[in-house]
Amino acid sequence: MFSIVVTISIAFLTGLLFSFLLTPLAGKLGARFGALDRPNVRKVHTSAIPRTGGLAIIATFFICRFLLLLAGETLGRFSVYWDSIGIFWIGVLFASGIGIVDDFKRVPSWIKLLMQVLAATAAFLGGMRIEVFGITHVSWQFSFLTSYLLTVFWFVLLMNAINLIDGLDGLAAGVVIFGAAVMSIL
Repeated sequence: MFSIVVTISIAFLTGLLFSFLLTPLAGKLGARFGALDRPNVRKVHTSAIPRTGGLAIIATFFICRFLLLLAGETLGRFSVYWDSIGIFWIGVLFASGIGIVDDFKRVPSWIKLLMQVLAATAAFLGGMRIEVFGITHVSWQFSFLTSYLLTVFWFVLLMNAINLIDGLDGLAAGVVIFGAAVMSIL
């Protein structure tokens, strides 16, 4: 139990450190190349701010996830199935890639939706699936097709929900933290 707490604490602190270091760099990159969010009626900020914070988030995620996988395998805690991880990372690249491109140049919504579906499909193929739903002693096992459709729907729904509430500084991050905490507990 103690080693789990230590591992989670180290992972958290590593993520905190990398996001702290990479966020200003991502902001400078966005400002330099014109990826700016300009104030309008819907926005609360009064001056243009960089849109490229996602670069820092995804870079931190990649670094920390890779370090955790490497540490877990090196310490003999678990074996990593690198093939499945690779497929999952392709999905991460689809989702984050379209977001980054959209920060610099507006992408039509149908292309963003297509990329989100491809990202969710890659995550599904990489093993991230909704296969069973259960409440107390009752559970439902889903067929492959139903599992696929539910998984893709869930991924696309969450990506767009977070994108829609991203107008207020810190709101999306707060919602994601609470959502991740609830999912971790469940």
